[in-house]
Formats: sequence, C-alpha cells, structure tokens
Amino acid sequence: MEQRIGAVIILIGVEGDIHRINTIISEHANMILGRQG
Repeated sequence: MEQRIGAVIILIGVEGDIHRINTIISEHANMILGRQG
C-alpha cells in the first residue's frame, strides 16, 4: 500500500514537471516566433 502511494506521488510530480516544461517551451517558442515575425 505504501509503495502504491509513493508511485502516485511520483506520477503527480512527473506530471507537474511536464506541465512546467511545456510552459517553458511555450514561452521560448513565443519569444522565438516574436523575434522572427
């Protein structure tokens, strides 16, 4: 049971990281596109 809870916490952490990475990528893409256009 404790292992399952740990796995859920890890999954939540990974999803949070993915969301943060996507946000960073979006901001960089906007900056790059803004410079080009």
